Amino acid sequence: MTRGFFEQFTQDFFSSNDELKVTQAQRQDAIAVCRQADENAALACIVPFEGSGQRTLAAIPGSRKSVIAGAPHGSNTSHAEEWNRTLLGFLVNQVPQERAPGRLASLPATHASARSPCRTRRAGLDPP
Repeated sequence: MTRGFFEQFTQDFFSSNDELKVTQAQRQDAIAVCRQADENAALACIVPFEGSGQRTLAAIPGSRKSVIAGAPHGSNTSHAEEWNRTLLGFLVNQVPQERAPGRLASLPATHASARSPCRTRRAGLDPP
């Protein structure tokens, strides 16, 4: 695999309507992570939604698909706030009330890391 593969892959991954939705620094961070992967494994993981996400959605009871308007595939980075709000909203509804009696719904989400906006930390529940 050539070095250009990850350049093009991340350009496509973080773009919507041919517009890059993240900073070049964020894209370069993603490229650095990509380069740690086995080349054959990286190629094998590129699967269209119908072959992965749609099948997962059908297989998991209670799952739901959320689409963020104008967001690329890498929406957890480009649209981190909306991604986190959607994910936490889903998770709050999945937690049995006896395990978290009313605590999750009222806790604000904060970004655990500027480099990983999809990871969230809930005050008092998750380790720093």
